[in-house]
Amino acid sequence: MNISAEKWNRMWDMYASGELAEDKPDIYALCDYDSGVNGEGHSGWFYNTKNTEGSEGLKNLISALFGILPEHLCDNLEKAIRSYDTEDEDDICEEADDYFYEHEREILAILENYANSLSTESDTVSAVSESLSEQINRITYYEKLMDSAVKLKKGAPERQKLLAELEKYYTSDAWKRDFAADEAGLLPKELKRGVLSEDGIYSMLEEADE
Repeated sequence: MNISAEKWNRMWDMYASGELAEDKPDIYALCDYDSGVNGEGHSGWFYNTKNTEGSEGLKNLISALFGILPEHLCDNLEKAIRSYDTEDEDDICEEADDYFYEHEREILAILENYANSLSTESDTVSAVSESLSEQINRITYYEKLMDSAVKLKKGAPERQKLLAELEKYYTSDAWKRDFAADEAGLLPKELKRGVLSEDGIYSMLEEADE
């Protein structure tokens, strides 16, 4: 899956800050599990988590993992859990570690899928740019309509039809948004925008009412 570094890093920032623990406990558990096993193996992850989060905290993380991991990885985790604090712990946890590393791509795919759903500053900028592009296209469209209306003879049916469409635009929220964008200096300087001139378009529409 293609995923931006910004989204991936945001997920891990949310993990580090504890935000994930509140909003997405299963993803939080998966982040903790993946980083923990990569750092100290299953045995070390059990020990460190129990020391920092307590037995209940470890139990909660494992419960969340059973709800998000594929079945075969749940089986692997359960095998490691059963060996914890037994004489077979080292050997069995090492086997579980090997299986984990062999199939870690599946864990990362789950994390990547979640991270890809996060919105970032870049997404916001992209959305704003797309919205502005739509505004420019709309302004250009109605600007052409106004130019066409000006060239037609006063009272001509086609002119009246164009003026009716312009009036609909002029009284819409879309025109207000386009006008606000112009006032805020967001529109390109070279963009023709006579349709956003209140005096110009109002004078034409007054004619349609005569």
